[in-house]
Amino acid sequence: MPAFLLKLLAVAVQMSHPGAIAAAAAVLACLLIYLAVSKGKTKIVLLVAAVVLAAVGCTPLFAYSYFATHGLYSVHVQVLGVDGSPVPNATVQCGPGGKVKSVAGGVECDIPPGSVPADGNFTASASVESAALAGTDEVQLGENYTPEMIVQLAAIPPARVQGTIMADGDPIPGAYVSVAGYDNELIVTSGDGTFDLPAHAKKGETVQMQVKVPQFRMYAGPQKAGDNDIVIVMER
Repeated sequence: MPAFLLKLLAVAVQMSHPGAIAAAAAVLACLLIYLAVSKGKTKIVLLVAAVVLAAVGCTPLFAYSYFATHGLYSVHVQVLGVDGSPVPNATVQCGPGGKVKSVAGGVECDIPPGSVPADGNFTASASVESAALAGTDEVQLGENYTPEMIVQLAAIPPARVQGTIMADGDPIPGAYVSVAGYDNELIVTSGDGTFDLPAHAKKGETVQMQVKVPQFRMYAGPQKAGDNDIVIVMER
């Protein structure tokens, strides 16, 4: 179906009491037809007006039927920065199966049939990687097939690298742990052998770790920054 017809149906489906509107249109159309029968020169005009009125009056019902069958939602997403102003260059992701397209004042997420979550909760996320900003928002998909949502961006918390230093199956206290290039942030593990350091990298990126323990070979290797605990096993 052409995009402009989808927009028309999206507007029509938001009208309240579509059945009452269709019934009123039908009554008025019948009245016009009755008048047309008793008129001469204006007969054609009245008949055309009756057909148009009936079509317009039934549009909300058709829209409900169409969207109920096709399940198409068009979610308008506006992204705002930390200062509350629109962010036109944000990258928007529309949940699984959503299709993103640019529209005036933001982006639109088209949710096709089969991609609507079972619980009806649709989530959109936005980010500006160069500014380390990200945000998400959620909307309940219901009878409104053209809902709007606002994604508020916030600063992404700095990633960390955390875990445990082990040897021979036991945690090692007293291990000197640091991220390569940041020796001034070196920490010494306590009795449980754990460490927690700023990664100086984005979540999921690789950082170079350094671990020194007396009587063990120095460890120097890559590890992933993020929320998951890592385990570094020392060797003699």
